[in-house]
Amino acid sequence: MQKRYYPNGPFASHLIGFALKEKQDDGETYKTVGKMGLELFYNKELTGVDGSMQYKSDALRLLAA
Repeated sequence: MQKRYYPNGPFASHLIGFALKEKQDDGETYKTVGKMGLELFYNKELTGVDGSMQYKSDALRLLAA
């Protein structure tokens, strides 16, 4: 699942721009695509490549040091 995270919410949104999910040619998958502002300009870098994320946590789901 692709997701772009904006830690400061709407701050400078006129500069950052926005991205939308678009249905791909296969008709089943979606891809997040920059449509305006920095999202559009840096779309290739922001999209990146598929991968995975791993982290350790304890029983209370707190991140381990």
